[in-house]
Order: sequence, then C-alpha cells, then structure tokens
Amino acid sequence: MNRWKTSLVAAGVQLVVAGAILAVSFLPGQDGGFFPVRQAGPGMAVFLTFLGLPVVLLLPGRHGLALALGEAVGVLVGLLLAGPAIVAVLAALVICTGGISLLVILPACYGAGWLCLGIWDSFPHSPAAPEPVPAVLTDYVRKARKQGKNEADIERNLTEAGWGAAEIQRARELV
Repeated sequence: MNRWKTSLVAAGVQLVVAGAILAVSFLPGQDGGFFPVRQAGPGMAVFLTFLGLPVVLLLPGRHGLALALGEAVGVLVGLLLAGPAIVAVLAALVICTGGISLLVILPACYGAGWLCLGIWDSFPHSPAAPEPVPAVLTDYVRKARKQGKNEADIERNLTEAGWGAAEIQRARELV
C-alpha cells in the first residue's frame, strides 16, 4: 500500500475510534442515568478527531497506521477492563497532567499498533498476479512446437531474441 492509501486507512481507523468513544458516551447506565462518560466522551471524540487525526495523517505511511491501530486497541482494551468509564479516565489523565500523560499513552499506542501490524504481516497474503505473458511469445512457442522444434532450441532462440528466462518459462507453461 502506498503512503497516501495507508494514511487514509489510518485516518479511517482514527475516526472509527472517535465514533466508538462518542457512541459509548451515550450508553445508559444501570441506574437509568448516563455513565459519567457523557461529559467526557464528546470532548474525547473531538480531541481524537481534530488533534489526533492530523498527527496520524502527518506520520508517514505505516507509522500513522500503527498509531491509529494502537489507539483502537487501547480503547478496546480499556472498554473491556474499565467499561465506558475509560473515556473519563483518559480525559482525566490528559487534563490533570496537562498533557504530560500523552508522553506515555502515545508511545504505548504506537507500540501496540506496531505489534498489530507485525501480527498482520506474519499471516500469508495472496500473491500478486504475475505479469501477463506477451501473446507474441506464446504464439512463437506454440508454432515452434507444431513445427517439431525441441524445447532447448525454442529456449535458445527466444533468449537470443532478448526474452528473459522467466518470461520464456511462463510462456512454455501456458502453451
């Protein structure tokens, strides 16, 4: 994936995280009221969107994607461990420390994101489709075989004509 596509994916992840925080902030509590997150949730979503999004977009390629994925993992783990109150906890951490806690939170998110990317890269992905074999090459192999030429002569003639070994091999396999 090129740098801009990766940055757009990272921005999408960032917006999904912000949307999840915003949605969680409006979940009803057990007492019928809203979680205390209601006050912090929209602010945190705005913070992630308007302050976090430019950071993710400015980081080159996979670095921005790693940060956005790490934030998503952090929010998900926080939601699992602390429930919707994680938004209020994060807001309090950032506000009460004057942003200094971001010096711990952002590198932790970045590391978690790189861990996610490493896991993703460890899985086999579908191979890229090979370049198509030129019709001229396959036609030559087909005609040469009809004329009774042996494979060594066909390969030698094509090599002398400037064709590469990989192209010749693919043409011979196709015909």
